[in-house]
Amino acid sequence: EPKGYAWVIISDAFAPSKTVKSHAGIEYRGGGGSYWHPKRSYSLEFWDDEAETGHSNISFFNLLEDDDWLLEAMYRDKGRMRKAVTSGLWKEMQDGTLSSSGLRKTWVEGGFTEVFVNAEYRGVFYLTERIDRKRLGLVPPGDRIEGVIYKAEDWQGPTLYTMMYDTTGGEFWGWW
Repeated sequence: EPKGYAWVIISDAFAPSKTVKSHAGIEYRGGGGSYWHPKRSYSLEFWDDEAETGHSNISFFNLLEDDDWLLEAMYRDKGRMRKAVTSGLWKEMQDGTLSSSGLRKTWVEGGFTEVFVNAEYRGVFYLTERIDRKRLGLVPPGDRIEGVIYKAEDWQGPTLYTMMYDTTGGEFWGWW
């Protein structure tokens, strides 16, 4: 943070009329070793204008509209299939259980795309949704508690499941 400004053009080879041209904020994403790979993942946030006076919700691959999207580099995944296959399997395992839990969905979906930055080819990426409160159908903080999202902030003992920290209090616990 803050995201750098970018002018983004995303076109669908099978449906040229669905080409998206938009202002956006862009930044590298990933932690630990993945941040230093030669091919890096990006986080995109679509804006109404260059000054980021508002956000634009856009839909790709007939998915839920959102202003935040991820471009997964898949650098270590030489077959470029791990994200798509595991997301598909998780979706199949969850189908039918969502209505009873009240959650919208607990998986991310996306599709493959080729990325160019300043007319330089960067390779095949997986354009995917973000897991967030909106995607999961959770209520905002301050309303009633319906669920919690955990995220590892660093690769330390507790996030690697090699040690345990005291669990009494605090918003953060052992890098979670």
